[in-house]
Amino acid sequence: MELSILVRCSDDIRLIKCIDSIDVSCQVVVTMTPNLELQKELESRGITYALSPKGNPAATTLAGIKHCYYSKVLLIDCDCIFLPGAIKRMYTLAQSADIVRPNIEFEATDLSSYATRLARDFQYTYFGFIYEPGLLLNLNRILPLIGGYLFTPFAPFTPDGELDYRLRQFEISKDLKIVTDSDRTLIHAALSFSKHLHSYWRYGFSEASRMVYLEQPVFMNFVAGIAYRYWMAWSHKYPFSTGILIAICDLCYIISILVHLLLFILRRNQKHDSK
Repeated sequence: MELSILVRCSDDIRLIKCIDSIDVSCQVVVTMTPNLELQKELESRGITYALSPKGNPAATTLAGIKHCYYSKVLLIDCDCIFLPGAIKRMYTLAQSADIVRPNIEFEATDLSSYATRLARDFQYTYFGFIYEPGLLLNLNRILPLIGGYLFTPFAPFTPDGELDYRLRQFEISKDLKIVTDSDRTLIHAALSFSKHLHSYWRYGFSEASRMVYLEQPVFMNFVAGIAYRYWMAWSHKYPFSTGILIAICDLCYIISILVHLLLFILRRNQKHDSK
């Protein structure tokens, strides 16, 4: 199969379980932070890997992309596993599409992770154009249309959001065929709601970085997105509890954007004054 699967990982032992869920013959590339035990395991399996510093998932992805020798690349995180037949189904869709979006299911093992599952399910269904993990991209088709690069280190925790922005901003999506997997693609490991909120806080940092360094109007776009999300929640009669969970996430996200935006501006002014 002419497909490269790029597995992103910090130094998580769940990487092995993720790799074992790959049920097709294809190229597998791992990008990770240094971990001698995992590196030896990958070498024994003949799997190519790239090492990158911790703290910037976008840069981690870019380090691995360099080793992918097929134009069709499927991005996956080590805390996810593919469901049987999902990769083959997505690859079949990619024969006539430029981007294949996954159908992600969050595992729920307790009330906290169930809250995360509700919030993420709504987000992936009704908000967001391009999202990962599980995204399959035809790079030969996409890269020439988006400036020659997939992700930018200046959006460390929201690389898919920045890609989404470029596709929308330049109306590139009109020239691309984008489809969504109709069946479940992958299972994401259970995530407590507190860790879910921590992710949103990091997303806010990433979005503030985009505003400062890439001069993208992230905040106004997000305000419009919030209004759209709540309208969709109301029109699709989602439970009131789901709306509360989404509101908590949005509040955390907005506060993070404002706090980090202020810190970026203060830091830039300090550098300017020191010159």
